[in-house]
Amino acid sequence: MPALLLRPSISALAALLIPGLLLGCGSDSSTAAEEPQATAIVVTAADFLNGAQCIAAQGALRRWGANLKHTAHPAPVPGAPPIDTPLVDLGSDLVDCVQGVAFGEVEVGGTYQATICGYNDPELRTDPELDAEPELKEDVCALDGGPAPDWIYTCGDVVAEYQALRHVRNCKLESAPPDTTKTEVTVALDPASAGLECGEGADQLERFQVFRDGEPLSEEPVACSDSLTTNATANDSFDLELLAYRSGEEEPAFGTVCHARAVAAATVAATCDPLRSEGGIEVSLAAAMAALGADCTAGSRDLLLTLDTGEMIDVPDATCTGAVRFSGVTPGERELTLTATRASESLSATCSVAVQPGLVAAPACDSE
Repeated sequence: MPALLLRPSISALAALLIPGLLLGCGSDSSTAAEEPQATAIVVTAADFLNGAQCIAAQGALRRWGANLKHTAHPAPVPGAPPIDTPLVDLGSDLVDCVQGVAFGEVEVGGTYQATICGYNDPELRTDPELDAEPELKEDVCALDGGPAPDWIYTCGDVVAEYQALRHVRNCKLESAPPDTTKTEVTVALDPASAGLECGEGADQLERFQVFRDGEPLSEEPVACSDSLTTNATANDSFDLELLAYRSGEEEPAFGTVCHARAVAAATVAATCDPLRSEGGIEVSLAAAMAALGADCTAGSRDLLLTLDTGEMIDVPDATCTGAVRFSGVTPGERELTLTATRASESLSATCSVAVQPGLVAAPACDSE
């Protein structure tokens, strides 16, 4: 019998696949308070990846499968003859990294060792015709005409227990470790998110630039249909600004923000919000109070923020915590006026800010 497929959280869904099963992934074995219980050996990515992420990225582990080798029968009961039936090995299908497999037809008291083979190809599958014949099941570590595994792990002994779930443990990477020097983040433009296409026409986008903390990630703009790839350090978080340009125009027509978290030895694609032609202005209330020369501990005061477009935001009981935002602002140089009262005194300040499409800017203010 092939291994059962568990997805995507074994503890949440295994009960749907093995009647009566309640699973705890934090220990070597678990039992449930109600009968009947399942007897199974389970493998999940958390058992062998040692904290590495399952992520849709080039160079990351995308699919894997496990072979369970039956290495020993249980010790014979005193006075009974030793067990002389054949040892039965088991194998799973290839599954997505976030899934797991459960081997239900294990011998109670039998000892097993798992070999796990992983691949970067998210489309890789075992032969469905062989899957229908368990005795002919395709070996996930030696695919017929397929690629060699990118990752091979071997795990220590695990003993199947009656009405208990046992996880494999002490898994070691036997293949060459991934090349961590190829840790990258890539950013691509998505014109379709704004109903546009790449090209040189009036309603098309020609190029884009990506910035991190205000600094460009490349010296030259990137062609609309290309992508920008930058080196990264594992676990480094990227908060990026992307500006897109039409042909022949110096000012950006659209913009957005993108985010990514680098994974060792993988190329992670940044996730970007839809392109927008308008921007925003966010004003920290602490910065507004400082610009007005107001003491945050001096009690409530009426704060009025007026944009040069006529849009206003009124904060009757302003404090120095939080922020307010103007959305849908036309890009360009904008001016903002702050007014407030302190007892009978009127306070005012002016602010300037450069608004870019798709991005939110913070103004610089001067007290009057």
